[in-house]
Amino acid sequence: MHVIFGSVDGLPRLSPQVLNQNSAGGLEVAESNDHFSATLAAGDFDNDADHDLAVGVPHENIGTRADAGGVNVLFGSANGLVGTGQFWSQVNTAFPSEGGAESGDTFGAALAAGDFNADGRKDLAIGVPGESVICRTNSQEPLCENAVGLNSMFRAGSVNVIYGSPTGLFTTAGPGVQLWHQDIAGMAGVAQEFNAFGSVLSAWNFGNGSQADLAITVPFEEVTNAAGTLVDSAGAVNVIYGSGGGLATPDNQIWDQESPGVPDSVESGDHFGKALY
Repeated sequence: MHVIFGSVDGLPRLSPQVLNQNSAGGLEVAESNDHFSATLAAGDFDNDADHDLAVGVPHENIGTRADAGGVNVLFGSANGLVGTGQFWSQVNTAFPSEGGAESGDTFGAALAAGDFNADGRKDLAIGVPGESVICRTNSQEPLCENAVGLNSMFRAGSVNVIYGSPTGLFTTAGPGVQLWHQDIAGMAGVAQEFNAFGSVLSAWNFGNGSQADLAITVPFEEVTNAAGTLVDSAGAVNVIYGSGGGLATPDNQIWDQESPGVPDSVESGDHFGKALY
């Protein structure tokens, strides 16, 4: 990964940096096919006036779990990205997940930074599109209705959110860490196998307050068309709104091409929302 620093005269201001997981101060070790820097998100996670950089490593192996995924966080300074950073995966202490780090989760396949609780520090949303979601009693998914015990919706997908603190992203500061997917009580949509919820993320203030909000792509969502027929892989986008306590379910929305006011109609393979800005 190359970092080129800006100045009043354009690029560069400082000498460019070339960073990988073997760089000084980094965490973890560079391995074949990790895909370090496949995704990036910049934000001031510790509110020290220097922007920090979250680096997705979606095909990081965690122990024997291939492609479980991880995220490196490199902290900014007057001299660029320096010092000991952070490494996050679904084996971090107190990290909520659906069964911990598992092969194929691809934690870090999407990243977005936004101040979801308006405390002046950026927070980090991490897409886990390969996550399998456990069926719960509130599930609307037909395959879960007759489930005995805990069955899983394979590759339904999820999103983790880590909140900023004075020392950077930290699991026990403020709201700590959240887990989002379509089988959480109050969430719009339906958790389905291979939905890949969390494939793409975008953080902006869409309204309802001063906090940032989070848009989440569900590119393989099945959507019911005007004739009442389920259309495979039509795609949808979930939106979760920020609050003083962080992202919360009230007023959350789901959008697709059958939503009121959205032009056109759903068709198989549309993958609505496959890209977000």
